[in-house]
Amino acid sequence: CVAPLQAQQQSDETPKGRFLKKVYEDDQGTHQYQVFLPAGYDKQKRYPTILYLHGADECGRDGVKPVQIGLGPYVRARLADYPFIVIFPQCETTRGRRFLERWQAGSPDANRALKILDQVEKDYAVDRSREILTGWSMGGYGAWSLAMAHPDRWAAVVPVSGGGDTTRVAALKNMPIWVFHGPQDRIVYPERSREMVAALKKAGGRVRYDEPKSEAHGVWQRAYDSQLLENWLKNPRQPIPDSPLVSRGTPLPDAL
Repeated sequence: CVAPLQAQQQSDETPKGRFLKKVYEDDQGTHQYQVFLPAGYDKQKRYPTILYLHGADECGRDGVKPVQIGLGPYVRARLADYPFIVIFPQCETTRGRRFLERWQAGSPDANRALKILDQVEKDYAVDRSREILTGWSMGGYGAWSLAMAHPDRWAAVVPVSGGGDTTRVAALKNMPIWVFHGPQDRIVYPERSREMVAALKKAGGRVRYDEPKSEAHGVWQRAYDSQLLENWLKNPRQPIPDSPLVSRGTPLPDAL
């Protein structure tokens, strides 16, 4: 019985990343968000950093829902080896603005997300040359919009199940973009991503587009569990890979 006990002890001692519940304050009050720090976080290093914009159902002020679907569950499932700092702001608008406009550049929630990123840059070991913007559904629209509004800020952008203004997409022609959409999606139709990708290619942009077979609006499970995507985002200066998309098959925590 000694060997299993030692294995358990080693497992318990394995360094793990941690989610930190944080509060951002401005003249509108206090705003909850979360930051994930990788296992063995060392403030002397510099870490690639992801800003994640959630979907419509996670709007509110609890600071919790943004980590419960999309990227958050995969980070939580891999606390020991997820390599990025990840920032999870929350869209507080729950009425008075259409869903797909809530994360749009210039909106109160989008402005706050960028200010939260500014704050995290000051507080933690962010590699500002490797800041990545991603979002799913409503957040996918936000990722396109914030990328086009601030094209010099991001090392890469990964819109998932999103869409946007094709007349402005040329602003991203010098930025690598990897787009995901489910061909069976009936919440945000895949045509919205196809239009953006076509316009970006026409403008001379660097873009990869994946429509994993049989996937619908939950295509985030393929995107955010991809070893190929993760390896590229560690150094998005390298060319976007053209290898087939394969997901790890990471089991998600039961609670999520």
